[in-house]
Amino acid sequence: MRQTVIQRGDDVEIRFVGSLSMEDHGAFRALLADVSQRKPKHCAFDLRELESIDSAGIGMLLIASEEAKKASWTFSVNNPTGHVRRVLELADLSKIVTIRT
Repeated sequence: MRQTVIQRGDDVEIRFVGSLSMEDHGAFRALLADVSQRKPKHCAFDLRELESIDSAGIGMLLIASEEAKKASWTFSVNNPTGHVRRVLELADLSKIVTIRT
């Protein structure tokens, strides 16, 4: 997983590249801690360049959603494509997380 964090005022956007899997869990937790310290009103995960995601990656998106609720910021997953979009659809993630295409 590679990511770029972009802050625009009270909003944070994180652009992911590559894959999001079990091996990224530690780095993902550190990323969430960084986002929480920024105290955003909204955080968007841009997945347009994410090529693959596994069940652990889905779990990390759920962790981010829970962190957002606890810290009172809104959260969305934006622009999933290809394989990633299909996995999110199969997981029915849109029932829990806002997904913007």
